[in-house]
Formats: sequence, C-alpha cells, structure tokens
Amino acid sequence: MKYLLVCDLDDTLTGDKDGIEVFNKLVLSEKGEFYLVYSSGRFKDSMIFLIMPKV
Repeated sequence: MKYLLVCDLDDTLTGDKDGIEVFNKLVLSEKGEFYLVYSSGRFKDSMIFLIMPKV
C-alpha cells in the first residue's frame, strides 16, 4: 500500500524534535511506500532552508 502525507512544516514537522526522529525512522523503514508533500504559506526558498539537513 502507498501512503501520501500532506503536512504543514511549521510546528507540525518542526515542533517536536523527538517526534520527528521517530517519524523519520518509520518513513525510512518503508521507503517507496510514503510520499511526503509539504503544504506551507512560506516562500519556496524558506521551505528548502527549513527542510535541508543542518551540518
């Protein structure tokens, strides 16, 4: 089964650091089954900055 998750970025995917780690593990364990769509009022560059891994 394939899943499509449409989610806002602010405080939904960024507000709970422990929760996002659990979410990431779940999604990565089912690669190819989950498709994530970001829904936001942010400009594209701002969204990209927020979702890119910090080194």
